[in-house]
Amino acid sequence: MFATIVSTFRAVLPLLLVLAAAAPAYAAGEAEVQMSGVELEFLADGSVLETAWTEEADAATAATFAYPTRCKRVSVTRRKTNGAWTFWSYYQRQGFCHNGSRVNSLYDYLRRNNGTGPGWEFKGHVSKWATGGAGKWSYTVGTQGHYAGCTVVTGCVVHDYPWLQLRVLGNGAWTKSSGTG
Repeated sequence: MFATIVSTFRAVLPLLLVLAAAAPAYAAGEAEVQMSGVELEFLADGSVLETAWTEEADAATAATFAYPTRCKRVSVTRRKTNGAWTFWSYYQRQGFCHNGSRVNSLYDYLRRNNGTGPGWEFKGHVSKWATGGAGKWSYTVGTQGHYAGCTVVTGCVVHDYPWLQLRVLGNGAWTKSSGTG
């Protein structure tokens, strides 16, 4: 009988520890949610295009509204690398609030050069586009940058034009797309 109790306790103990560790987060209210992912695209020249994305809940911004809403920040990064170092990295972020049927608010937009490696220069933003907006079902925003691979001997002979696009929806869903022209 004692052996059965000990055996049962050993099986249940890890579950009890997990629940005890999680209890403070649930007791404090809605926990911060953060998700991320990475997609890789291998090029014929041996380089790799990496597209990384993140989603982060923003309860503090949601609390500033007088009506029920949820807010989050989403971002996407497009990066070209050879495995040893990064040639260039391009970034876009958009914060938004939604009420389940429409986008209530847009905030915290940022697009930037996230850095260049040896022999690469950021030549600037080429374009920005947007459709929809606050009060609508969706909002789409995109940007494109220009990077050049340069040497002292040849000058800038390689040109990459990465683009990023975020689409946020009134139900809180969102999509990202990216490419390199």
